[in-house]
This record gives sequence, structure tokens and C-alpha cells, in this order.
Amino acid sequence: MLTIRVFLSSPGDVAEERRIVAETLRALEDSPLLRERVNLLLVAWDDPVAAAPLDARETPQASINRWAGRPADCDLTIVVLWSRLGTPLPPSLTRADGSRFESGTVWEVEDALSADRPVFI
Repeated sequence: MLTIRVFLSSPGDVAEERRIVAETLRALEDSPLLRERVNLLLVAWDDPVAAAPLDARETPQASINRWAGRPADCDLTIVVLWSRLGTPLPPSLTRADGSRFESGTVWEVEDALSADRPVFI
């Protein structure tokens, strides 16, 4: 069986849309075309089945990276946006050139792209 890891990236203002993405992935996996052929593994900090613990000793992004996984480690990243770009990251997390990421969502997109993974926005 083929396993496809799907990273779900978004700021916090799209909870309903995140739920719909998870529901859609489950429906696709159960469809006659993919059933017992493809396992769509959702990687999301708020997955009700496998939520990422948020360690109080580190930033939320660091906990997500450690416990849920990074976009670069997944086969596909889906990004859902509406009115926000996301939460600013600490000054210690910067690009190779020293510039700051605009948000955790931007970091996730760039992490996936750096690994040459598809990103659907």
C-alpha cells in the first residue's frame, strides 16, 4: 500500500477549513479508487487522532516540527489561507541569509519548497 504524508499548514483563523481538509482526505482514502491502495497520512498539529503535544519549554513551531513532523518530510503540503498569514516566529528562527520569516505558515511553505515537495495553496 502506498503511503502519502500530507502536511496541513495554515494560520489559526481557518479551523473549519482544516477540518474539511482532514475529512476530505479520509473520504478520498475510503473511495473505491483508492481504498486499500493508498494511505493518506495527515500531518497536522490539531489532528484529533494524533495531535502534536505543545511543549511549554519551546515555541509552538518547534513542538510541531518535533512531534508532528516537518513539511520537508512529507510528500505534499496543503496550505489554507484566509485573513491571516500566521503567528510570528521568534527572532532566533531565520532564513540562511539572516532574514526573518513572516510567520510559521511562511516557514512551513519554504520548508516544503526547500525539499522540492509540492505545495498546494
